[in-house]
Amino acid sequence: MTARDFPKSLGSSSEGLKRFKYEDIESHIQHLAPHELLDVRAKLNDLAPTGFQIWGIPAGAEIVLRNMKTGDFLMLLESTDFRYAGQVLHRTSGMCHELSARIWGENRFPIIILLQGEMISYGWSDFVDNFGFNPKYHMRGTTMSLSSERVQNSQYKTEENFIAHLSVTMGSNPFDQATDFSSFANNLVSHYRLVKAREKQEKFRKDVFYAQGARCAVCDFDILSGLEAAHIIPVENDGSNDPRNGLVLCATHHRLFDANVFSINPDSFDIISRSGFSRERIRLTVDNLRMMDSFPHKKALQWRWDNYKKDE
Repeated sequence: MTARDFPKSLGSSSEGLKRFKYEDIESHIQHLAPHELLDVRAKLNDLAPTGFQIWGIPAGAEIVLRNMKTGDFLMLLESTDFRYAGQVLHRTSGMCHELSARIWGENRFPIIILLQGEMISYGWSDFVDNFGFNPKYHMRGTTMSLSSERVQNSQYKTEENFIAHLSVTMGSNPFDQATDFSSFANNLVSHYRLVKAREKQEKFRKDVFYAQGARCAVCDFDILSGLEAAHIIPVENDGSNDPRNGLVLCATHHRLFDANVFSINPDSFDIISRSGFSRERIRLTVDNLRMMDSFPHKKALQWRWDNYKKDE
């Protein structure tokens, strides 16, 4: 069914990639939770500004795909050749029968995967050889996962290098690549890694929100789209994505926190503004964090406090 379905949601070798925008699917996924809709919009805006592709899979494959996440890669096989390779931008948490019907004319492909990739021509026999399978190997079922060990033992060493190689050397529409990336292999690999990093940040955000609630810790702002998960110890200073290294802050107070305009005393949990900035001026309406259901880790607060005091 490749000839029928690929052009509707992925593209073709003759006409290039299909390019969807968030607005094209928005009205058909409104049954998803509000926080997921915000996540999808942010991912697509940040990671696929030139558009994305869509693939749908029958509901029966849900168990096989239960571990699929943003940053993974998906290759689609037509008979003896792979015809599409892309990176997963988002896999919807719920079944999207309406979107399936809108794209393919039937609602039996409700596991929706949003992708950014390239039409390719890559033989199954080459795949088997590249990754050390027995020449007579055949997939069991219609979906398989390539183990990390086979990737590491191949000439490519990483998934990012492999998919970038396919896109550059076996992509059927090099002009599409020029649209998506400013250069080929190097920028492709960097982009693929960025997508994976973006997913780690989203998990951190979810974990921090789950622990602390959807309200700014220092000003009571509670509109979800304006809230962020701030790292207490920044990632560039080896701060972890453990939710205890996080604070829910509105966008404004996140910037001020990172600029050390205010900090939190690790012993008293009092919120302290830097000399020269009144609480009113920087709109601190909460005095301390003692009423929080889940406290940040004291060591994280101590690191931030020590660096805050250095700036005074």
